[in-house]
Amino acid sequence: MLKALAVVLSLAASDEPLACGPHVIVTIKESSPDLVIVKNASAPGWSIKSLDIDLTPSSGGVYVDYGIGGEGSPHSTARTGKAQLTKFSGASAGSRELAMQFSGFSSPETFYVHLDFDNDRETREFGRDYIDPFEVSGATFSAKLLHETGSETALTGTIGPDGIGVIGGGGCV
Repeated sequence: MLKALAVVLSLAASDEPLACGPHVIVTIKESSPDLVIVKNASAPGWSIKSLDIDLTPSSGGVYVDYGIGGEGSPHSTARTGKAQLTKFSGASAGSRELAMQFSGFSSPETFYVHLDFDNDRETREFGRDYIDPFEVSGATFSAKLLHETGSETALTGTIGPDGIGVIGGGGCV
């Protein structure tokens, strides 16, 4: 009995994906610089090919302020595995749409894109330069994923009031 409990606890604490199919988690948050965090939480064999984010429907009127390095360039990127950002657009001043293409973005990797986001609300306590999670809520995103067998799928979702959007997945049964 104790051995079975230890196995269950080690699986629950694991960083491995718990989804049975494609599963993507997107977080947009205030930081220095601001962050778009993309996690491929899919079952093994699924890779993220692309991710599009539309900030237009966000409740706070969130937009990209500017991109260091010229139009179409994020401030910087980081990753936890082999994922590569092969194409990026939308980092120009005032943009509300971001488009990213990836290679090698397998599960359970996480990719970080550093940008500067502002909002349309001048009356906020911190002004337009600070975004809170609720202001990002309502933004939409879509991801295209490829399975190692060659099958493809497209998923869409909405960012919630906590600044996080989850698409696909579900626990294994």
